[in-house]
Amino acid sequence: ITGYLTDRFGRRPLTIFGNGLRAVTMVGQFFCVDYLQFFVLEFIGGIGVATWVTGSSIIMADVTDAQNRGRAMAVLSLTMKVGLIAGLFLGGLMANIDIRFIFMFGAITKIPIHLLLARLIKETLDRDEPAAVVTAPQVSRWAMAKAMFLNWPLLVLAIAVFTISAVGSPQGVFGSLFPLLAQDSA
Repeated sequence: ITGYLTDRFGRRPLTIFGNGLRAVTMVGQFFCVDYLQFFVLEFIGGIGVATWVTGSSIIMADVTDAQNRGRAMAVLSLTMKVGLIAGLFLGGLMANIDIRFIFMFGAITKIPIHLLLARLIKETLDRDEPAAVVTAPQVSRWAMAKAMFLNWPLLVLAIAVFTISAVGSPQGVFGSLFPLLAQDSA
């Protein structure tokens, strides 16, 4: 749905709208007094996140060409993962004070993003011209795979993401073994 909306109304407006919607719902979550309010705001905020992520991904695809699009999308994905890891750390620190501060902090971080989107990002949807079909140059599959996957930056990134995911995430090794270790030490 959000992809259709970005094609109909533009990438930039929907990206700005999604960011703003998530910020407003996070402020609301700061003031929540029951779970129903929280879950309704989280649902609405999820729509904002979906709109924001879809719009920013399409903008990234629009401003890159076939030669650097994969790398640009990898950087976009990497920044989201770094934000997730940093967010867990900062959220843990703030939860020691008051867990509600996490939501206000998240809303405050949306302000500079909102300003940057409004000032620096130009609309990439060309309303006068129908979407062009891009044909990739004819390259063998091996050469394409080699160019995309057999390089040092991607290897280092893959090892770092795998290590962090395997050790740090709740589904990773530490998350799986921690309950067993806690049970054995109790």
